[in-house]
Amino acid sequence: MIRKLKAKFILTNMFLISIVLAATFAFMFYSTAENLENESISVMKNITANGGTIQSKSFAFSPYSVSGDQYSYLQPFVIDVYYIRFSVYYNYNGIDINTGYFTEDERNSIIALAQNVLSKTNENPGVLDEYNLRFYASDIYTPDFFGNIMPGKRIVFLNKNYEDNTLRQLVVNFALVGSGALAAFFVISVILARLAVAPVEQSLRQQQQLVADASHELKTPITVISANADILLANKNSTIAEQAKWIEYIKTESARMTALINNMLFLAKTDETKKAETQTLMNLSDTVNGCILPFESICYEKHKTLESMIMPNVYIKGSENSIKQLIVILVDNAFKYSDENGKIKVSVTEEQDKAVLTVWNTGAPIPSDQLPHIFERFYRVDKSRSRKEGGYGLGLSIAKSIIESHNAKITVHSTAESGTTFRCVFKKAKFKL
Repeated sequence: MIRKLKAKFILTNMFLISIVLAATFAFMFYSTAENLENESISVMKNITANGGTIQSKSFAFSPYSVSGDQYSYLQPFVIDVYYIRFSVYYNYNGIDINTGYFTEDERNSIIALAQNVLSKTNENPGVLDEYNLRFYASDIYTPDFFGNIMPGKRIVFLNKNYEDNTLRQLVVNFALVGSGALAAFFVISVILARLAVAPVEQSLRQQQQLVADASHELKTPITVISANADILLANKNSTIAEQAKWIEYIKTESARMTALINNMLFLAKTDETKKAETQTLMNLSDTVNGCILPFESICYEKHKTLESMIMPNVYIKGSENSIKQLIVILVDNAFKYSDENGKIKVSVTEEQDKAVLTVWNTGAPIPSDQLPHIFERFYRVDKSRSRKEGGYGLGLSIAKSIIESHNAKITVHSTAESGTTFRCVFKKAKFKL
């Protein structure tokens, strides 16, 4: 599924990029072609406006290789056609073609070019595809030796090789740039696909792990309940008092299942909404004091020491119920995993504009390689001990969820020398009378 999602993301991205590149290149190609055409037409009109004069070094005729100083890259040449009475005369670059400068083949080629243009009455300027030439024709009136006005046509020709070569090179450049761009975008798309799909992949993996872990955790209490129910059914004539032990086992396991389901529902609700309950100004100091009181008797029974160092009147904005749940989770966790005759210390302090809740305990440290995972759901450092203590590995996940919903931060530090410390940092709020 994830692989298909990545492939779909990459293909979609490459398809869209290809369309954008193709549209961009097409626009640039046709824009360049139009500019080249307009430039050629402008040159032909300029030559016409200058009386058909081209500063040519050579009068040798060749429709494909006539050079001019000013517009040599376009290889222009001019054919003037004059009509005198019933005769037609042709000049090439201002020279009568009947002179000795031109061969018979050249004269025939000049006439053929001129007649070809004159036959295209509806196309001006236009193109002679068979010669790959552009042309522009205009009317001229020139007096003869007797003062009579001779009507005619002046036809300016330009070689299209310059335009074609320019566009051909442009296509080659587009192909090179496009190939490089697509290759680069493909690499970027692969990276983006990984980044974009990573949260989905992680969520799916967590969901699968959640289902597997929940199924595993529910298996034990369901088995116990089923076994005890079978015992009760096997002794139908016994009184409730006689079977109280099995009923108590069923009740205990049912309570554990209820706690597990409630915790899972809390996490699922938090994942969905990503919002905390209504947050109000609250006295963190008083809340912590109230939450640790029940643990004093529990610690006394287990011969453990519970100390507190709580700065008075430290205020934060938060959900009091959620913060109480956070405190209970951290203190209960410290109690369960402290060593025999161990110590637990809870403190509330201020650090500049921050309110800091710290829960510390002695005992076996959390291995450094497992520290990054302790806030994951159903993760337990010591699985056998956790099951014995009645834990499911959801407490710290809930704690982190509460911390995140309050835009706070929780960190853990654990070594054999200094013990295990959970540190929660909140933004301090000012109390106004």
